[in-house]
Amino acid sequence: MNFLAKKAGYTTTCLALSAVLLSTGCSSDNPTQNAGERTKDSVVVDSKSKQKNMQPVQEITLRTVGDEVKEEEEEGKPRHKHYDQDTIEVKAGSVVKLTLINEGSEQSMIHNIVFTRAGKSTQVALAGEKIGAPGNFVPADTVRVLAASPLALPGQTVHLEFTAPKEPGFFDFVCTYPQHYKEMKGVMVVK
Repeated sequence: MNFLAKKAGYTTTCLALSAVLLSTGCSSDNPTQNAGERTKDSVVVDSKSKQKNMQPVQEITLRTVGDEVKEEEEEGKPRHKHYDQDTIEVKAGSVVKLTLINEGSEQSMIHNIVFTRAGKSTQVALAGEKIGAPGNFVPADTVRVLAASPLALPGQTVHLEFTAPKEPGFFDFVCTYPQHYKEMKGVMVVK
């Protein structure tokens, strides 16, 4: 075989191999995705695999129950507003995904949940009253306030995601809507 025949065979093999590699690299596991839509930063993550460097996630559902106390109460209706749990336990440093369901029915039963340093919930609630509705009744105080949900109107559900403190201990949670802090409070235990 002469030199030109060897070179032509080698070139054909290289071109064929390049075409295979190129088409494999541009293929997508998603049949609706075009090769042009794929970016060099695309990462496919198997959600079933457990990675040691991922933070644990804790999902918590908390309900607000009860309405304003009236002279003539309906039988079986909660007599005061409160959270359905007064203690929440979370792992230190975990991602907390909290769902707050407002089961109140009266127009004045607007609620939120604000996590504070231990013993600071009343101060935060009173400061929140001064802030008012434009600030969701939550002061912009990163020393005392750890996390705060949006306001939930009666019948509404809101979500809050935050990272639990890394240090174990006790932290408060409270509704900062005016005057609700007196009844709507609890403790978050970080272990």
